[in-house]
Order: sequence, then C-alpha cells, then structure tokens
Amino acid sequence: MKHKKHIFFDLDRTIWDFDKNAEETIAELYVEFNLNQVGIDSFDDFFVKYEEVNEQCWEQYRNGQLAKHQLRSIRFEKTLTHFYVQDEVLAERLGIAYLKRCPLKTNLIQGSHEVLSALREKFQLHIITNGFEETQHIKLTNCNLNQYFDVIITSEKAQAKKPYPAIFDFAINNAKCTIADAVMIGDDHAADIHGAHDYGIESIWFNRNKVQKKSLPSSSREINELSELLPIFF
Repeated sequence: MKHKKHIFFDLDRTIWDFDKNAEETIAELYVEFNLNQVGIDSFDDFFVKYEEVNEQCWEQYRNGQLAKHQLRSIRFEKTLTHFYVQDEVLAERLGIAYLKRCPLKTNLIQGSHEVLSALREKFQLHIITNGFEETQHIKLTNCNLNQYFDVIITSEKAQAKKPYPAIFDFAINNAKCTIADAVMIGDDHAADIHGAHDYGIESIWFNRNKVQKKSLPSSSREINELSELLPIFF
C-alpha cells in the first residue's frame, strides 16, 4: 500500500482507547452516584452489563432505530433496570455526566502518536467516525491528535453512518481524493472493513483483540498492533 496517498482512520478503539476511557469514567460515576447504595453491589457486574447494553444501543443507532438524544440516557436506563433499579432521573443524570467526562479522557491505543507522526510525513491522514461531532472533536483536541489529520468526518457531519456508502462518499469528496488513492483503517469488521470494501476502498482491519471472524475481503489486510502499519506503508 505504499502507493496510497490518503489514509482514513476510525477513531474509537482504533486510536482513542474507548474501552479504557469508558471504564475509567463509569468507575468514577459508580462512586460519585453511590450506585452501591441503590442495590448495585459490584462495579464489575455493572460495567459488564453497561458494555453489553451500550453495544446494543449503538447498533440500533447505526441502523437508524435510535436517535442521538435517546442514546444518551437509555443505555443507563436499561443497565439500571437489569439491576432492578427503576429511576429515569438517575439514568438521565448518569448519561449527562458520562458525555461530559468521558471525551476528556486521554488514553490512546499503544503507539498512536508514534505511528501517526511517521505516517503524516508521507501521507494525508483523515478521520471517519460514527461518533458525534462535538464529542469526537473534544477527544482529538484533548489528546493532541488534531495535528495529524486534515479532514475529520463524523457521521453527524456527513448525515450518514458507516458502513453505508454515503459517509465514504462524503469523506472522499471532502478529502479531495480518489478511491484508488485511499485506504481505510479501523477496528470494526462490519462498519470499517466491509463498509469500505463495499464502497471500493481497500482496508486494514485493526484486530487488536485477535477476534476470529468468518470473512475478510480479499483486498483487506489484518494487523494486531498499530506499529504493524509502518512496514505496510514504508
């Protein structure tokens, strides 16, 4: 892929360590909102259930079954309900606090700055993310990542979500590049890899957790560490 000119990165779980940042935030909120006093005795159990519910809610959001404003609190409402806590006000407060705090976290995937700095010398780098406009820019700013990227495409800005072709079309047009010049790098097998493939963009699957998947497009590669990108592009 040394001939490529434009590299599009996903943000969450590809550069910004979503899982670690989310766990830190939820741990703080568990203590501050005294969730142990409403019958949720184990933070670990609470967080495991939250992760499960959050993934389900994001899937619904990607499929257009859930609106942005609903996502904020419903994931906490459903998690609390699992522990027999029926409190819509608490769910709303948790949702607001989470959105204010989590984007400020600065844990990155190992090697992010080193790899991006090296790639920036030769390629134009961009972001394509299904995250929200405001929160994704906060993450980029707080982690000093803006310096690497030319175009930041969020699903809100594009009014389309990965894996649908419209967001890739929007990104290609905004980056002023061709499909042949572009490559997509991301952790989400369906949204990033198959979404890019269906649009015609070559891709690199960041399989950090070494998850087994049934299929990978023939034009795609797989890496387990960001540092593996350097020999691919240099």
